[in-house]
Amino acid sequence: MTTATIEQTLAASPLIWALEAVRLPGPGGPQPFVPYSYQATLLADRSPTLLVLKARQVGITTAAVVRELHEMVHRPRSLVLAISKSQGDADELVRLAAEVLAELGDAAPRRVNDAQREIELENGSRMVSQPATAKAGRGFTATSVLLDEFAFAAYDQRIYRAVLPTLSRGGRLTLVSTPDGQANLFYKFWQGLEGGDWSRHRVHWRDCPVFDDAWYERERGRYTVADWASEYECDFIESGVAVFTPDDVDAMKVGWAGLRGPEPGRSYVTGVDVGRRRDPTVLVTLDVTEKPHQVVGYRRMLQAPYAQSQAAIDDVSLVYGGTVAVESNSIGDSIIEGLTCSVESFVTSAKSKADALTRLVRVVEQGELKCGVEQILSELKSYQWDDQNIVQDSVMALAIAMANVGGRLWVVGLGDDDESERALIEAQIKGAASVARQLGEDPERAERQALQRALEAEEEAARERRVQDRVRALERAGAEFRDGSLPFG
Repeated sequence: MTTATIEQTLAASPLIWALEAVRLPGPGGPQPFVPYSYQATLLADRSPTLLVLKARQVGITTAAVVRELHEMVHRPRSLVLAISKSQGDADELVRLAAEVLAELGDAAPRRVNDAQREIELENGSRMVSQPATAKAGRGFTATSVLLDEFAFAAYDQRIYRAVLPTLSRGGRLTLVSTPDGQANLFYKFWQGLEGGDWSRHRVHWRDCPVFDDAWYERERGRYTVADWASEYECDFIESGVAVFTPDDVDAMKVGWAGLRGPEPGRSYVTGVDVGRRRDPTVLVTLDVTEKPHQVVGYRRMLQAPYAQSQAAIDDVSLVYGGTVAVESNSIGDSIIEGLTCSVESFVTSAKSKADALTRLVRVVEQGELKCGVEQILSELKSYQWDDQNIVQDSVMALAIAMANVGGRLWVVGLGDDDESERALIEAQIKGAASVARQLGEDPERAERQALQRALEAEEEAARERRVQDRVRALERAGAEFRDGSLPFG
């Protein structure tokens, strides 16, 4: 085979080129790219429109980036748009492409820039990263577009319209995502409801040789049902509709001790969801002395006047004591001002609501909350992130109570390692964006705020750990000094 023939073969086949030329970065240094079967299938697919439904961490993003690099190397003056949920996620696509490109050596045109968000080759080809904002895809004449985690794009309709001209000029479009329920364009494309013809690829976690049953047993408990369905099961239904599963809610009744008054030496937290207009005001009291926590008090008042709501809150504070957290909104603030007891204000925003609900989901799934109140159980079973048109006052009162267990609003830290905390943070960010859309707020701003809050919580936890480590070190030093093993002076 002549050199010219070899070059033609490599230019025509991303798969053959990847096998021959690509080396991936790794802990032990760059290694030849040996694709899994589904990666090879993706690289061999020459369809102009690809739709990939995938689990996390299965290597599909790597294969998609390699495919785009092949385009840049062998098609001079090509322009690849890499669009993802955030600018940081989109930059990660460019970073991965840059790492692979650096190992290609003479097998690729030389890179002529050193920008974080763009790769430019001496043959005129470029890769540009963009966040999935309302303006994404506009202002560029792209030859190929990679839309990463498209199910989570808040402006999916606008972005899709913006990149459609790429196809009309003979380019290609690749949509890659884990699922996020059914209220998005990615789901409609996958089901064939819109978008015309697609070449579809589905990659479940069991398709990846890295994962096995032992990994599943180790990891599954760190995720909510909805998050696991979205992250690993390729499940559109579980990932986006019911927030609480019926089986988990029914299990709350097992071991419930019933509604009861206060007992000496017990710790209590009460959450209050203040009703707007015709909505009820709900008070839920938890015994949080040990796990599982118990719902011990419940009161639901329909169209209660201010005085009645204030009296109920004062009464529960007097009877149970502990922490009483009251929703702070236009009505709630007026009620709080007239209280004789001291309460915590729960300021309802997209991020605080998502944070509180995410924690409630976790404790229900882990069996750490017991309740037999039928109204609460019924609302939990029907609850959805978009809760504008459903009865959810008891759910919110319960979430407000759980958010204040421990004396401060929970943000993150239920997990014991980085992977678990990452999953919790992503769940909070996703929930914040969903609630923001429901409240008519900016979902991107809500995501940024949720992330910032998680980072601040992690910094606070790190400071606390450093203080605790210092105290333990001093205690050890003192003990060693007292027993003579440490020669001070």
